[in-house]
Amino acid sequence: MKTNKISSLYSRPPYGDLGPVESIEPIFSSALEQQQAENDPEISWWQEKRASLLQRWQTVLGTPDYGAFKQIKEIIDQFEQPGYSGTIFSQATSPDTQQKLLLMEPKLVHLSPRPGMVVPFYDPDRTAGLDLKTRQPISDTPHIQFGRHLVQQGYVVVCTEAFPYNTVPPPENNVGFAWWEQAAEKLLAENPNRLKLLVVPLFPEPSSA
Repeated sequence: MKTNKISSLYSRPPYGDLGPVESIEPIFSSALEQQQAENDPEISWWQEKRASLLQRWQTVLGTPDYGAFKQIKEIIDQFEQPGYSGTIFSQATSPDTQQKLLLMEPKLVHLSPRPGMVVPFYDPDRTAGLDLKTRQPISDTPHIQFGRHLVQQGYVVVCTEAFPYNTVPPPENNVGFAWWEQAAEKLLAENPNRLKLLVVPLFPEPSSA
């Protein structure tokens, strides 16, 4: 049997060098914090932890130039599926942009406390495995239906739109990566901690020289 040596060589990750250890830490860093969180029905302990995490996040990323805005969400629709109850939201991501969210609450598996997962992707439809307009299953991309698989295991899941679709409306000349370029320019303009990056056109005009 003939094998492709190059394909075989590069289809395996380099296990000998996994890179530096990531500084990943649990949200509740001690058993005491975990116990206090579980015994706090008013989630006041979480509110304190949330404030601390938010401060660390903003220290790294900064805050947008436009400052505070109304962080409102609106229920667009609700529906039922055999394994979960679905709620579609529109959520403000800036003073002039919105993103679509799908909340999936499991029916068949009941865990306590209930675990949750946020699944950002270009659109919530494909990660949920459901066309949200027609309510028809999506069968051609089963490998990215993370939300559907998680809700079947008892997770409360939020599938969200992601960059660039939740950042700017579609450009008039939506060719190639034009949507990504326009969204990147908006983020760079609004972020006070932005890097001095040069946004190079992905499809430059031919040289006249």
